[in-house]
Amino acid sequence: MKVIRNFIYNSVYQVLLLLLPIITAPYVSRVIGPKGVGTYSYTLSIVSYFVLFGTLGLTLYGNRQIAYEQNDKVLRSQTFWEIFFLRTICLLFSEIIFLFSTPFGHSSLSIFFQIQSIGLISSVLDISFYFMGMENFRVTAVRSIIFKILSVCAIFIFVRNQSDTWIYILILNLSTLFSNISLFPYLRNEISLPVWRKLHIFRPLFPSLWLFIPTIATNIYLQLNKTMLGSLKGLVQAGLFQQSDYLIKVIIGIVTSLGAVMMPRIANLYAKKNSSEIIRLLRKSFSFISFISLPATFGIMAVSHEFAPLFFGERFSEVGNIMFIESGIIFLIGWSNIVGIQYLIPTNRMKAFTLSVVSGSVFNFFLNLLLIPKYGAVGAATATLFSEFSVTFIQFCFVRRHLPIFSMLKETWKYLISSFLMFILVSFVNLSFISNVFDLLVRIVLGCIVYLTLVYCLKADVLIMLKDKIKKHRS
Repeated sequence: MKVIRNFIYNSVYQVLLLLLPIITAPYVSRVIGPKGVGTYSYTLSIVSYFVLFGTLGLTLYGNRQIAYEQNDKVLRSQTFWEIFFLRTICLLFSEIIFLFSTPFGHSSLSIFFQIQSIGLISSVLDISFYFMGMENFRVTAVRSIIFKILSVCAIFIFVRNQSDTWIYILILNLSTLFSNISLFPYLRNEISLPVWRKLHIFRPLFPSLWLFIPTIATNIYLQLNKTMLGSLKGLVQAGLFQQSDYLIKVIIGIVTSLGAVMMPRIANLYAKKNSSEIIRLLRKSFSFISFISLPATFGIMAVSHEFAPLFFGERFSEVGNIMFIESGIIFLIGWSNIVGIQYLIPTNRMKAFTLSVVSGSVFNFFLNLLLIPKYGAVGAATATLFSEFSVTFIQFCFVRRHLPIFSMLKETWKYLISSFLMFILVSFVNLSFISNVFDLLVRIVLGCIVYLTLVYCLKADVLIMLKDKIKKHRS
């Protein structure tokens, strides 16, 4: 029940992340325009590299290590303080490098870089790794939800035109900063005060470096598209890609919510050497994530071209083409999340995980160089799709000897056929005689009904699991 409860908390948070851009994105797109959105996206991508180098691999390491030490308050307290102080030192060093290397005085983007640098301070104060390692997702989800709602209100109040782009960026950064600060009071009964003579601040450094390599590879190619688009094709193309990428990544966040919950659980099972339970949980993960991710992929493909101009405005009509291509990464990242985040990291198979994401990053970089100059944001989306495929393929190759991977995917054909038939129906339904908004809503609802009906007729495992859970809960 703990896994289910944590999944619900994390999913509610991710659903809220989906709803908030649905509320704000149409407004922000029309108010600050493609250039304003591109300015936010490009400057954030640059600052993200400094945050990445400042945190090393300490977030993932902390999550896993706290999960190993859940039942020992003394040990986990020592681990927490060592990670917190080491990350503080690294991020302050990264902040100094950022201040000296960014051309604040001469660049037209200087004010935006200065505001985005608040993200470095926020990262110092981000202790969510502790609560995730303790499998306490309620604390992080509730606090984040409160500050996300406040940020939405602030955007509607203070962002009025394109010259307010800096206010928009400031609101988003302050929201994250205060959300991270608000977690500290919850530590009071969780950990002990640091015993200074027993602290070895640099002890987590070398273990975390094994996680840093895949972390840097993953984050660089997540931000690389926006950086290269801004540099090679201008802020407008970066803005177009940002809107597609943002919505796709929010949906991915919902799909991969289970991964954040399962990682500490599997790490704990691995510490207890319970391999049979690990395989059982991973089998369920594949079925559940395929059940969600495949219809999400085909559903976006079916409505993307109508959705983009209606949602973002006519100036963002090209986003429909970008979404159509990029939607393919939803199920690819869903599957690679199971193998990488839920299995390879908690079981300490870092070599395989590292090689897969580094390969994906290198592949993404060269594809960007080849495709972005000619195709702009559409080229970046294509590069992303092929890169994610390479990551998933490599990970599957590595785990085939340790996991019955093809057996775990045996239910996938049911979700794939149901999703494809839904895609055909939704794509060819023509309701042009009614309003565009109502047309889109009717097609989405119709697609959901068709998909769930087909999955039910095919007797997919996920419905059987849900039915068993309901029966167990009632009894």
